[in-house]
Amino acid sequence: MDLLEMIPLKPCPFCGADAEMKWTMHEKFGKAMRVACSRDGECPSPSWEEHCEDHETDAECLESVSRFWNTRAEDWAADELIRLRVKLSKAERDLRVITAERDRAQKACEQIAENCRP
Repeated sequence: MDLLEMIPLKPCPFCGADAEMKWTMHEKFGKAMRVACSRDGECPSPSWEEHCEDHETDAECLESVSRFWNTRAEDWAADELIRLRVKLSKAERDLRVITAERDRAQKACEQIAENCRP
């Protein structure tokens, strides 16, 4: 069994999606372990990466990264997730209102410009 498959990861504390760990390679630092939400780029959850040279073994690096992810996930209470989802919903609604206002203003400007033509 692969070492990565042996480490249990809690779901993303922001969206509840699965977490993904993978080995990465850097020119300057060498091998590293990265953990992130499987919706990386879509989800606001930050990723975490540690360089293996900072640990005695790859297994220690892997354990440290997974401990960080799992501990962070435990710190998020359900009410905090609900609060964040409410904020996101409000921001999306505000964006729709602003977009509609922009569209109305643009249409009004176009009508004014057309009325000013000789």
